[in-house]
Amino acid sequence: MIKDLLKKTQPVVYQALENALTNRHVSHSYLFLGPAGTPKKQAALLMAQSLLCEHARDDFACEECGTCRRVAAGEHLDVVLLNGEPSHSIKIVDTHQLQSQFSQTAYEKSGRKIGIISGAEYLTVDAQNDLLKFLEEPSSDVTMILTSENTDRILPTILSRCTLIPFLPTPNGAYYDEAVAAGVDPQDAYFLAGVVRDPQEIQELAADRSYEAARDMLKEYVQNPDRL
Repeated sequence: MIKDLLKKTQPVVYQALENALTNRHVSHSYLFLGPAGTPKKQAALLMAQSLLCEHARDDFACEECGTCRRVAAGEHLDVVLLNGEPSHSIKIVDTHQLQSQFSQTAYEKSGRKIGIISGAEYLTVDAQNDLLKFLEEPSSDVTMILTSENTDRILPTILSRCTLIPFLPTPNGAYYDEAVAAGVDPQDAYFLAGVVRDPQEIQELAADRSYEAARDMLKEYVQNPDRL
């Protein structure tokens, strides 16, 4: 459960989101800021789920109902997710499309629409200026959530219009615990948690044949250094 992960590894973030949901003081735009490996995107999805879930527990989403599953899978009609990466910038055509969808009536009965921009530092300048116009005139039924590892590439005017939620570096032990809980061998989890800053990537690497071959070669060398 993302809620439990946040409570354990990011208690300040957990408290900030809980207060906003409990007091019904949800900002029209957020910026989740923190280093690589921190659960910013997961938290953004949890926030979206919590604003749409019909079975919210303690104001956070249940993470189990059909609505929550569709948000997590990127299949909810009123949640738009844009992903920015070093090899894939988010262009003005993308922000235009997002705004076009949000100008229409919500598809589902909650009436709320949510945009998530993961890797906001990869918005082009034109896209940022386009988004800024949208943030300057927020609609009461729209919540925007941006995530970023580096705000140096984000316009100060965008930063000033977002509620900043800072994420602290996650301890290696938290990655280890989550990987083991997901079924990763404890030895693999211990090693990978020291070099990978993403619980999902730990699980994927642990099952990768290339990693298995490298691990077995290392074991062979440690046990029989003269044979290699």
